[in-house]
Amino acid sequence: LAIGKRAGLKLQARASILGGLLLLAIGIEIFLGDVF
Repeated sequence: LAIGKRAGLKLQARASILGGLLLLAIGIEIFLGDVF
């Protein structure tokens, strides 16, 4: 159970990092789209 929980947390952290990068990329795209 503990091993599964740790793996789940690792997956969750990776997913949140990917989500953050995606939001960052979208924000940059919108920003650049407004500037140029």
